[in-house]
Amino acid sequence: MFKRTLGIAAFCGLAATAALAGESRPVRLVTYFMVPGGDDHAGLRTLATQYDAVILHEWSAGKLAEFRQANPQLVCLLYKSGMGLHVRNDVESVEFYDNVINNTSLNSSSWFQTDSQGNRISWDWDGNGTVDAYAMRPESTGWQQFFAQKVITDSLEQGWDGVFADDLWTYRGVYGAPSPYSSDAQLQQAMVQFLRYQQNTLHQYGLWFTGNIGWFTVNNVPVWQDYMAHMDAGMQEKFSPEDPYQWYTQMNELTQAMSRRHHMICIRYGAHDNMRRALYSFCNALLVTDGSRLYYGYIPTTGSSRQPPYYSWYDRASLLGRPMGPLTVNFSQNYGHRRFLNGHVYVNPTSATKTIPLPAGVWYNQSGQVVTSVTLAPYSGDFVLNRP
Repeated sequence: MFKRTLGIAAFCGLAATAALAGESRPVRLVTYFMVPGGDDHAGLRTLATQYDAVILHEWSAGKLAEFRQANPQLVCLLYKSGMGLHVRNDVESVEFYDNVINNTSLNSSSWFQTDSQGNRISWDWDGNGTVDAYAMRPESTGWQQFFAQKVITDSLEQGWDGVFADDLWTYRGVYGAPSPYSSDAQLQQAMVQFLRYQQNTLHQYGLWFTGNIGWFTVNNVPVWQDYMAHMDAGMQEKFSPEDPYQWYTQMNELTQAMSRRHHMICIRYGAHDNMRRALYSFCNALLVTDGSRLYYGYIPTTGSSRQPPYYSWYDRASLLGRPMGPLTVNFSQNYGHRRFLNGHVYVNPTSATKTIPLPAGVWYNQSGQVVTSVTLAPYSGDFVLNRP
């Protein structure tokens, strides 16, 4: 099999990973499922040149060649659940690998989590009353091997750079499903076995192993640290909380992850025209990025467009230059600040409006106007530059 060794080198920072439009942007851009249709060639090319990474279902595999032509550096990750097999034997599923493959429903009982009566545990991720998948035992060597081989085959045949594994659970009872594990720690140890096997195996083929950690800290235990030790990138899907305590906790976690040279994927959902939330979350990404390893995506929950948004501040942020120090928190006034080579970033994670005086110098706002202070509405962010 062909080994995509360039992919691993790029993701580990040994080669350029930035899209053509974002070579100097301190935050990379990722889209999560949102992608134009296959007949929208202009839209596909625009996405490839504006963004740095995509996480997509396998039905988008036919778009990868067009992506590569527009931007050979684009990172393309295949989405699959790392904890589920489809409950049906007679249907196809893009979220899960199908139960029917290799007769797993008949011959691989040790792969599945079971309740006290021996029944397979299933789960319903969106709470719509439809059972979506069987819960797998991450410590099962059979399941580990099956998942890795499917990812390798799909990636090398379809052109993916690796996998994004969802549902990397950090506690028992996710989606209300019962658990056969005696403690959260036991589940976490089992999950680490799965993560270690996937990363070691996929790296042999030059493929990346990434995934969604979900809850980074459980009962004050920083579970993310053990998980990230065996992943090429981890997702924080609850990025940019609008709560001071949660905000501070998350910023601290992500700052630690960046200091350990981890790649992070930070996703924020919101209305497509909610400019306040979109800029707030982007500024939070600027507060914690190391300048190259943080991938950020604002995913609209409204609107009919399938084109990922590209806001004006994405380009303007490229003028900030490199970070000149870590995030600092002004606890007396409750705001976050970070200095860059050519500007300053400010975030207000509270419910009160704040006016923050700028340091000495000439500073320009998003409109190119000279300002001496920034006024931040509740849960908002902004940055200023030393040039128009």
